[in-house]
This record gives sequence, C-alpha cells and structure tokens, in this order.
Amino acid sequence: GLDAGTWAAWMEAVHYGDEDIHVRMPKFELAYGEDLSDALKAMGMEVAFDRSRQNFPRMTPMPRSWIDRVKQK
Repeated sequence: GLDAGTWAAWMEAVHYGDEDIHVRMPKFELAYGEDLSDALKAMGMEVAFDRSRQNFPRMTPMPRSWIDRVKQK
C-alpha cells in the first residue's frame, strides 16, 4: 500500500531540482473512521459515558441518558 514512508521514498528518488513532474493516479476512494470515546474520556468527559451517573435533561426528556460511544467517520 501507499503510506507516508513509501511516498517520501518515491519523492526522494525522483527529485530533479526545480523541474515539474506530472503524476497521474487512478481514481480511488478513501474512508477513515475512529472511535473517539477514550479520547473524550481522557479530556474529562468520563461522566457522560457512565450510565449510572449521567443524563442529559436539556437534550432529551428520557431519564438516564448517556453516551455509549462516539465514532468519527
């Protein structure tokens, strides 16, 4: 696969001074997802993830609401 190290090696190998180099790549899709729950807990939001201690009365009328996980996609 193409990672940062491979890309850097390619760029080092084709360094021709100030000349322009045109590179064509096939169309591709890139997807990324990350679970942010641990990061948010580490930043002080651990109570929001604790079902026995948290609720969100200003956001929902449902009692005992909590955050199970946060996923960025």
